[in-house]
Amino acid sequence: MRRFWGRGGVSRLRRGTWARAAPRGTWAGCAGERWTARGGGPAAPDEVLQFRLQLGSHLFHHLAYRPSVPRSPLGPRSAAFPGIALVALLVAFTGCKKAPHLAEALVQCAPGVPAPLELELEQALPVEGGANFQPSGLYLSSGRLLVVSDKHDDAVFELRLERDRAVARPFLRFQAPGGEVLDLEGITGGPDGSLLLASEAQFRVLAVSASGQATWFTSSLEKFGQSAGLFQKRNAGFEGVARVGKQVVIAAEREPRGLLEVAEGSGAPIVAYRLPSAVCPGPRGRTDDLTDLSVSEGELYGLQRNAHLVVRMTRSDGRFREAGHWSYARAENDPRYRYRDRTYGLAEGLALDESHVYVALDNNDDARESGKDDRRGMLFVFKRPR
Repeated sequence: MRRFWGRGGVSRLRRGTWARAAPRGTWAGCAGERWTARGGGPAAPDEVLQFRLQLGSHLFHHLAYRPSVPRSPLGPRSAAFPGIALVALLVAFTGCKKAPHLAEALVQCAPGVPAPLELELEQALPVEGGANFQPSGLYLSSGRLLVVSDKHDDAVFELRLERDRAVARPFLRFQAPGGEVLDLEGITGGPDGSLLLASEAQFRVLAVSASGQATWFTSSLEKFGQSAGLFQKRNAGFEGVARVGKQVVIAAEREPRGLLEVAEGSGAPIVAYRLPSAVCPGPRGRTDDLTDLSVSEGELYGLQRNAHLVVRMTRSDGRFREAGHWSYARAENDPRYRYRDRTYGLAEGLALDESHVYVALDNNDDARESGKDDRRGMLFVFKRPR
């Protein structure tokens, strides 16, 4: 069947060992097959179905019009026609069963845990913010969608949503104390109208007043995290911050992932702990992670990037645990929006309001497959389930 490879849309998909092996749990096609789109990412169910239909069509025309096939005055509708048609249909559909949605296929939830609900996409907006703008944390403040970039240490930006793009404009400029490198990875609201920013480079939380005055909200939390087994890997430190009541909660990214909780007030206790293994882990080869935090209606939500999940978290025995899951896998892996390198998930920004869930992708200057050299990040706007 190699003769059909590269014809039309068929060349967009590769099957089995003809392409880089897809991680376990990528979309399971007919008869348990696993499919991967060119570039290594999981193929969506509609892509696999399109492939099968095209392959069956090509096979039918190839067999029906070969000189070796007996012909009648009626052309290809000879005695061999029923057999030819049957072969083509078997190729297209043999072993097919109802396909799972992409969220079910990408994650393998623990027994008894419901499959994640797939979020309904309303908008997919490329993010324009100047040179090397990489969204790394979202926060909704009085109707404004604020964002920080891990490549910009001197500003908080506002994302303004337009019909076909999201434009990042400076909202609040400041100078880091002592000119320190920050590597901003999260943003939330602080006391007295200030903004709290998570600095991965310094393992500290920075408070920025409405006038742009920047002071350290915490001392370094690196040793507190290390004492709990966190921060064992380079570039696997702070990846999100949220304020729950009078507690500031900070996400430790991965290997292992965990949380740090800092109570407001001088001399307040600091609690750090590892999170249990993910209830719905991502495909094989991807670690459990936590890349942003957000609070909505008094509840804490986390972003599990490598499984393409928004995770609702509740307290149990004094610690936060996973309590529910929404998936945005279909959007991030859609051929129109996905990036060339899909070894890992890309989402690093999460915010929620009454009607919507906002997820921002940090594409690390990678280009999208659908654009010749489109290296803009991406903002997904989903309808919030109720």
